[in-house]
Order: sequence, then C-alpha cells, then structure tokens
Amino acid sequence: MGIPVTTPIQIVDILSEHRPYQVDHSGLLAEALHGRPEYKQAKLRVDAAEATVKLQVRNFYPDITGNAYVGRQTTDFREIWELGVALNWNIFDGGHKIARYREALASLQSAQAQMRSEELTIAQDVEQAYLNVGAANEQIQAARAAVAAADESFRLAQGRFDAGVGTILELTDAQLALTQAQSTEAQALANFHIAIATLERALGRR
Repeated sequence: MGIPVTTPIQIVDILSEHRPYQVDHSGLLAEALHGRPEYKQAKLRVDAAEATVKLQVRNFYPDITGNAYVGRQTTDFREIWELGVALNWNIFDGGHKIARYREALASLQSAQAQMRSEELTIAQDVEQAYLNVGAANEQIQAARAAVAAADESFRLAQGRFDAGVGTILELTDAQLALTQAQSTEAQALANFHIAIATLERALGRR
C-alpha cells in the first residue's frame, strides 16, 4: 500500500457513534477546484499557453530601437544633441509568424478545453459524493429506526416467553431480526464514513 512498516497505526471505532456531517454545499466546487491537483495542473497549462500566445502576438509588432547622443563642439562650445529612432518590421517572413501564432492559439484552446473537462469531472465527482453522504445519512436513520423496532419486538417476545405464553421459535425469530437490524445499522455507519472519505477526496482534502 506504500505505507512504511514503521508507521504507527491507531485503530479507531468509527461505528460506535454517528455525527451529522455538515458542509456548505454552495462552496464545495470552489474548494475542490482549489484543492484538486489535476485542476491546478490544467490551469498552469492554460496560463503557459496564454503567455505563449501573447508572445506570438508581440512578434507581429515592429521592433523599435532608439539612440541618443550628447556632445560638445570644440570650436564654439555648443552642445549637440542627436536622437534617433529606428523601426524594424519584417512583413514578409514566409508566413512563419502567422503559423506560430495559430499553433500557439490552438494549444491554448486545447489547454482550455482540458481545464474545462477537468472542472466538469470534478464538479460531477463532488456532487455525486455529496449526494452519497446525504443518502448514507438517511440509511443510518432508517437502520436505527429498524433496530429500535426490532429491539422492542424482541423485548415483547422475551416477556411473552418468560410468561409462558410465547414460543421459543417466536423468541429466536425476534432475536434474529434484531441481530440483522443491528448488522444493517453497522453497515450503514460504515457506508456513511466511506461516503465522507470519498467526498473529502473529491474536495482535494486527502
């Protein structure tokens, strides 16, 4: 699993209690986009592609160079100022600049599409994980109601059996139903914690 054998392991009983998992649904996608490394990488690719496009656009502009000279004429001690500006604009380059610009633009569009695809995938992951947490929480409530009902049925069957008006079959059936209800509750609790872990991974917390 990639875990060093010397790593301390603490076993925690997560099935003994259930606490509602509170999250702000409106902020989940923003948190996921901030936390998921694959989206960060996609955004970096877009930023790099945008910088390349800007560089290729600047190649269409002329190169401007300037020079200045200040001197003093020895005969009459007059100062002489000279300023020069030169434009270098290579218009006919065989279409290389346009080709490089189009290539950079295509790379940018591809990077943007990949980033958008990552965003949609992450949004779907987060929404599904959020719904799974809610569904798992509802399963716990239903399982606990079933345990309470089965426990009451077992208590009544035990009382009837102790009073001599119930059968051993009735008692064992009630006990089996209670055991099954408790097992279902334990599975619902496990599913709830799995759903929470899945949501936190979708948010980039793990």
